Amino acid sequence: MRSSSCWLISLLLAASSAAAEECVFDNVTFTSDFEGGRISGCRKTGPDAFEIGVAPEDAPINPSAWYAFAVEAKEDADIEVTLVYSNGRHRYAPKVRSAKSEWTELPDIAVSEEGSRASFPLHIAEGRTFVAAQSLIGADDYVAWLQKVLLIAPDMTEVTIGRSEEGRAIEGLKSRKRGREAVVLIGRQHPPETTGAIAFFAFAERMLADDPLARRFRKRFALLILPMLNPDGVAHGQWRHNSRGVDINRDWGPFTQVETRAARDAIADFAGEKPGRLALFLDFHSTWHDVLYTQPDEAMGARAWFAAAWRSQIEKQLGSAPERSDSHNPALPTSKSWAHETYAVPAITFELGDTTPTENIRALARTAAETAMILLLEGPPQDMEAQQEPS
Repeated sequence: MRSSSCWLISLLLAASSAAAEECVFDNVTFTSDFEGGRISGCRKTGPDAFEIGVAPEDAPINPSAWYAFAVEAKEDADIEVTLVYSNGRHRYAPKVRSAKSEWTELPDIAVSEEGSRASFPLHIAEGRTFVAAQSLIGADDYVAWLQKVLLIAPDMTEVTIGRSEEGRAIEGLKSRKRGREAVVLIGRQHPPETTGAIAFFAFAERMLADDPLARRFRKRFALLILPMLNPDGVAHGQWRHNSRGVDINRDWGPFTQVETRAARDAIADFAGEKPGRLALFLDFHSTWHDVLYTQPDEAMGARAWFAAAWRSQIEKQLGSAPERSDSHNPALPTSKSWAHETYAVPAITFELGDTTPTENIRALARTAAETAMILLLEGPPQDMEAQQEPS
């Protein structure tokens, strides 16, 4: 058995490598040899007890402590797993899936007071059992989703806007007809943020639906849909960064990374480089709770009323709505700040909670899309128009 000091050193060394980790023991094998997989070493601490290292790609880093591994067993077994965190603390309750089950959250988690360790019992069936910080959504899921929505929205076409640093395609959809006001949706800048990805899918599907509202909307507005801007980070199970160790949602201004340059150029090609043709910009993420990060109501530019009206209409439809904050990182080079400063339009970061139930996310995203389409088509509600009249 390794000493505690050697164990911590191994975590730090493993964190610097993107290679898949495999730990073979007499009765079980732990591995991260799949897309999104990430562990940083492991050790056996008892007959059926194991510690799994959880470390980021580099540090310091945002505390999105991602992990994903598979446990292989020759027969059914019950084991105890402890996640040991380096340069981070426990954030995501483990989700588990076997070949015969869907993702479910494990209920019995014991987290140390400082959050550096999290232990839980795990039943493993013969074959592979997957454990992850969030349900895995990878490249194959995005390809399948793009093909699915193309079937219901023939006015859209698939597009590859560029390739990541490691050569992975950055794909999306755009309207076949251009020259109209544009709406841009982007997502998955940060790899662990899969609740934002679930919302992105539901939101975009509602705008691409084959019904009177969505058809009328797409007749008036063109759409550019880019669901995964950081495919390298997703593939490697990164906590936050791309393959060059950069938070790409802090690179909208410097544009030092191929991913942000590709997105910038695709938006400029689609909506121009100056104010006029872009109507709305939305960037989907995940955080501790549901929240809309917006510009203040008094912000300059077109449709300054949109954010307040949108949240109000969502609340009317659902009885509740995400918190709204108009002061989130306004001076940082985020996509939201760049889009607003470049195009003078509402640019909103749509964040979904880490623990928001999936069906709640989908319902919120569908309602948010419906209300956004109505507001963009019809303008602000009458009571808001009255408030905006000059005195």
